[in-house]
Amino acid sequence: MVNRRQALTGVGGAGIVAALMAAGFRQEPVAMAAAGAGAAAPPPTTITFTYRNHTITITVSGDMVMAKVDNRPAVHVSLDSLRRYHSHLLPFSDYTDLRKMLSDLVDMHERKVLAL
Repeated sequence: MVNRRQALTGVGGAGIVAALMAAGFRQEPVAMAAAGAGAAAPPPTTITFTYRNHTITITVSGDMVMAKVDNRPAVHVSLDSLRRYHSHLLPFSDYTDLRKMLSDLVDMHERKVLAL
């Protein structure tokens, strides 16, 4: 009979490792087939606009958006499944318009509420 200690350290651990390896070996050929079939991600899209004398550059890549304000380090914005944009700089807000979100960030920067 296997007790709890043996299950957690020995026999159970070996079973978990075996199950994870089997799952990994099953998924690898599928991933290789998808990569070989030319399923490359589309190239990122870059958009530039000006708001209140600040140049904002947006790079969209899938569900991730990176924005630079006046070529400063990028602001990370994520896009959820409901097509709403979220940023860690505005944690309690979500936007359906990306330009409006970035305009609000610039406004907050000018009011010295946050530093971009």
